[in-house]
Amino acid sequence: MKNQIFSVSSFGLAKGKELVQKSSDFARSIGISGVPTFIFDDGTRVVGARIFDLERILQEKTKR
Repeated sequence: MKNQIFSVSSFGLAKGKELVQKSSDFARSIGISGVPTFIFDDGTRVVGARIFDLERILQEKTKR
């Protein structure tokens, strides 16, 4: 498959804004307020680039 590059003119600025807004609305509706957000199967969340918290949680989950 050939890589496609979308420009504002080929995709449409209004459509792009609409997609971003829909994504933001959905994220807020499920409690996501920042990026990155990692959500684990038990509902544990790590918001932001908190690598030490993420490493700790991953280590705890792999011990199970």
